[in-house]
Amino acid sequence: MTPIEYVTVAISVAAIVARIVMFVRNPSVTAPAELWLADAPTELWMGEYARPKTTA
Repeated sequence: MTPIEYVTVAISVAAIVARIVMFVRNPSVTAPAELWLADAPTELWMGEYARPKTTA
């Protein structure tokens, strides 16, 4: 493989890993556009964990 092919493969792998990490953090919001267009992207997934647990 040529060096440019290694770079291309590395970018592809990084994109796939980033997508998996985003999905693990919040399975309900998987489209990157939804995260980029949000006012505070971290609040989309932090809000779920910040809520106090209700004990029944």
